[in-house]
Amino acid sequence: MIAVTIDFARACRWTLLFALIIAAALVFRNRGAQSVAFTFPYFSGAANATVLYDWNISPSDYQRVKSLPVEQYLAYRHQRTADLHPNTYNNYGYVLVVLLARTIFWWMGDGNAVVCLQILVHAAISLAIVRLLGTPVRRWSFVILYAVNPLVLHVVTFPYYYFWAVVPCFVFAYWALGGAPRMIWIVPGAIFLFFFGFLIRPPTLFVCLLAFGLLFWRGRRLSAAIGICAFAALQFQAGGHFYTSPWHTAYIGIGAYPNPYGIEKPLDSAGFDFYRKTTGREMTSNPIDGSFQDSQQRDRYWSALRARYLEILAGSPILIARNAALNLVQSFGVGYDVDRRWVVVPSMLMGLGMIALILLSRQWMWGLGILAYAAGFAAYFPPIPAYLFGAYLFIALAGGGIIEDLRQRWVRHHKSLQFISTDVAG
Repeated sequence: MIAVTIDFARACRWTLLFALIIAAALVFRNRGAQSVAFTFPYFSGAANATVLYDWNISPSDYQRVKSLPVEQYLAYRHQRTADLHPNTYNNYGYVLVVLLARTIFWWMGDGNAVVCLQILVHAAISLAIVRLLGTPVRRWSFVILYAVNPLVLHVVTFPYYYFWAVVPCFVFAYWALGGAPRMIWIVPGAIFLFFFGFLIRPPTLFVCLLAFGLLFWRGRRLSAAIGICAFAALQFQAGGHFYTSPWHTAYIGIGAYPNPYGIEKPLDSAGFDFYRKTTGREMTSNPIDGSFQDSQQRDRYWSALRARYLEILAGSPILIARNAALNLVQSFGVGYDVDRRWVVVPSMLMGLGMIALILLSRQWMWGLGILAYAAGFAAYFPPIPAYLFGAYLFIALAGGGIIEDLRQRWVRHHKSLQFISTDVAG
């Protein structure tokens, strides 16, 4: 009877925590959305999906939605049509997310369905991590710093692919916390999650490699070998279904900080403007007939920005190194805000403080996780919250470990003072 009562009480606590996370996500929901030009290929691709990697979108459906207000667009369910146009750009993985979301939440518009799916996955990840944390301080620190943190939820409830970078990070964190990977499920389960995350956000590659390194270091060498081979095989069979060129992002990333090259902000328009001024050609993002859908035009654009970036790198290597250092330090903080550059200083101070505390409290695993995640982009692009999202999981875990370490140090110090006081009194 006592065991049943304890299990019931535990179930109630987990249910309440789950409800708390869901409620926080709804309260702090991000009401914005990426522009239709960028989201439409994923939503329409999912609506017209028939064969894996066969990515087709509907010109007629695009005409219906391209001018819809955000709220109406999120509530719109994209249509399967006969007039299809092949999509030739972007990473395919998020099409699968939208397909799953619209299948589960069949009565919703695609945007709202994706938000609901992301909230549920966020809650599930949060509960899985909390269950593995050993002390109340670490558990509640994680809940506050990650599970119900408005900054985190701002990305969780944004209907775009940024959130899903957390999937490989979660697997690594789960293993690091002692969720023992078994051979029976590591290949079909975890490797699929790694590849799924990579197919959505290729910069997560280094977190995947770090996870395999963790397996190897903990003595599961056969699991690590099979896992990395399976992961590589999945990448090979996926072919060109993920975007790999960094030159656009690298060039506009220079605009994150003061520079003499006229790049004022890390925005897409900076790259488009440079290309137009130097070649006379326009780059447009219309998903149906925009120039980014023309592979030859796209390659010329990337080549022009590659040449310009390498020219800047050769002429100002210190500037590029400075930017990379600033990006890396801020990756340990709250990130970079494009519209509020004053955030750079507090974010850097927070990042430096976090690095020092990670070293002091020996939170090596989470420090390595942040480094591995930042390695995917920090060398050339600032850690805007959307790009940095996967690292927030590691930052929150490191923060909880730091708080627990400081608490234990205080307890030991307090006990030491009590012992000295008692000894003197005696």
